[in-house]
Amino acid sequence: MVFRNLRGGSQLGAFLASCVFILGMMGSAAFSVFPYVLPSNTDPDLGLTVWNTAAPGYGLRVAMFWFLPGMALACGYAYYLYRRFAGKIDEGQIATYGD
Repeated sequence: MVFRNLRGGSQLGAFLASCVFILGMMGSAAFSVFPYVLPSNTDPDLGLTVWNTAAPGYGLRVAMFWFLPGMALACGYAYYLYRRFAGKIDEGQIATYGD
């Protein structure tokens, strides 16, 4: 689909197709080793599983509480930066290294 969209002139479609491909590859890798996060080569009992690598309940609750405000701050800061430095510059405004 990436190449088909690129030939058709749809860069957004090619980007989304590549995103779906990468997510599919990561998902298939994750599901193929479940419940292990990091399997052990020598002894299966030494591998890290989903259950023995999870954070404590208190830490997960705090993270859930701060996720939305933290993401709002990060998105707001990104919006501010993009608005602050918006616009195109011409070749004469580009500083070279060492100037």
